[in-house]
Amino acid sequence: AALSEQVVAQEHNGDAATELTVVRQLVMGAQVDGIVLWPGLNSSATVDFLKQEDIPFVLMPEPDIDIHHRHSTVNADDAGASTCLVQHLIEGGNRRIGFASWGTAISSHSGVRQRYRHYTTALSQAGLDVPDPIHVEGSMGDDNMDLAPDTVHRLADLDALFCATDVVAGAVVSRCAEAGI
Repeated sequence: AALSEQVVAQEHNGDAATELTVVRQLVMGAQVDGIVLWPGLNSSATVDFLKQEDIPFVLMPEPDIDIHHRHSTVNADDAGASTCLVQHLIEGGNRRIGFASWGTAISSHSGVRQRYRHYTTALSQAGLDVPDPIHVEGSMGDDNMDLAPDTVHRLADLDALFCATDVVAGAVVSRCAEAGI
């Protein structure tokens, strides 16, 4: 029997212009019944295009709710997971819990922003200080993130560290191992 459905995966590398080009090519070049879109940092033009073409779409996994609040989304519970993680660290006796992220992610990446907001809330509710975030050098999708040597020494003053992503955690663990922390 012939397949009546087809799934096409395309990569846009997080760039909004490339994302829009890829989606336009998919929509204009084939019979498209709907799109599951993993939005970049600013997918507004792509969303506007899909609405104009009357193509059903779902955004996942971390659409910026401030921008896409009127659209269907599938999302992980960053808020609940962040709160539970910090509470677990506190229950384990940790009192100086840091947060590590890259560049401007706390202000520019909706998932990281939610994780950070609930990290700070959980610490505040427990009566604990919220240290300044630790910034990892690099950007989203960069497999070569790194910590500046002076930043590594800040880690020694912490009991635990909440990392915004697995790539950030990898950079932190590497540098800590090298520094004997």
